[in-house]
Amino acid sequence: MPSPSVMAPGARIPHTVDVIVMRALSDVDDRFPTAADMARALREALTQPDLPAATPVTLPEATLVVPAGLVTPIAANDDAPRGRRQKGETRV
Repeated sequence: MPSPSVMAPGARIPHTVDVIVMRALSDVDDRFPTAADMARALREALTQPDLPAATPVTLPEATLVVPAGLVTPIAANDDAPRGRRQKGETRV
């Protein structure tokens, strides 16, 4: 998912806010433990001096090579939240 500054390039969204939003949208284990923690991080980010917006960077496509023994297929009927994985998708 693109960061807010990539989605709204003219909005001058500070890089620190981009990082906070992307963390909130990441896998559950990597998110803020509570909404209060996220709010605190946003308050701190918005009280810092005006930082330049993140510069969008286009990276070439890459192929991830993972040894077969390190990947476990995930069944389509597992208990993961819907919409997070596609049928047959493998989480590494």
